Amino acid sequence: MVKKIKQFEVWVVEFDPFVGSEIKKSRQAVVVSNNIINDLYATVIVAPLTSTFRNYPSRIDTSFENKGGQIAVDQIKCFDKAGLKKKIGVITKAESDDLLEMLSFIFQPE
Repeated sequence: MVKKIKQFEVWVVEFDPFVGSEIKKSRQAVVVSNNIINDLYATVIVAPLTSTFRNYPSRIDTSFENKGGQIAVDQIKCFDKAGLKKKIGVITKAESDDLLEMLSFIFQPE
């Protein structure tokens, strides 16, 4: 059965193996790829959630499930849908707006 995965959903994702400064271990991540891509391909693009606060401009504060943390937009990664273990929720409209704005900024040319 193919998983139906939507943009801005939060899933538990296994980030191991990792290299160097990449996010590691099993953790929550926000799906950032749009629904057209999510429906067409076997992969999705996610941004991990972290409870470690960094003063990076590419981090978005969140309080997902009433737990403080950040969406690590600088750590986006592509995963096969099989790597998404369990859907646990959806980020807020304000957080999704901030996420889209940050993605636009990250991929703008100089």
